[in-house]
Amino acid sequence: MKLALIALKNYSNINSFQEVTEISLQQGNPSTLYFRIVDLDQSPGDGNYFRFVPSSNATMTVILTDLDINNTVIKAASMPASLDDRSVWSIPILSTDRITKNSLIATLTTSGVTYTIYFESEVSQDPSGADKFFC
Repeated sequence: MKLALIALKNYSNINSFQEVTEISLQQGNPSTLYFRIVDLDQSPGDGNYFRFVPSSNATMTVILTDLDINNTVIKAASMPASLDDRSVWSIPILSTDRITKNSLIATLTTSGVTYTIYFESEVSQDPSGADKFFC
């Protein structure tokens, strides 16, 4: 089993969202980052992956790492759909969160097993000169 996180765009409920390979959040603007846990070893063969559904009492933390250790942030992730779809999680992005050269690392604990799950983030500049956060 090889778990990964896929960012979700336009999330409003468990039946209304888009899986995306890139999402941008502008630094200084609070937002919520939604993502789904998938198993990269389980694919129907069409480029998609089956979701991974952890136990109902699973916990997840997400670390927004930075080259400057003083800017690293640890956040508790939550399941916005509660028990309806435990593969979907979210974290709040605060206006005070420093979003430069970040990489997301999630730790999921489910049924007594802890998984480290990655998806890489890259930073680029938008035309206004403000940093953006890409997942």
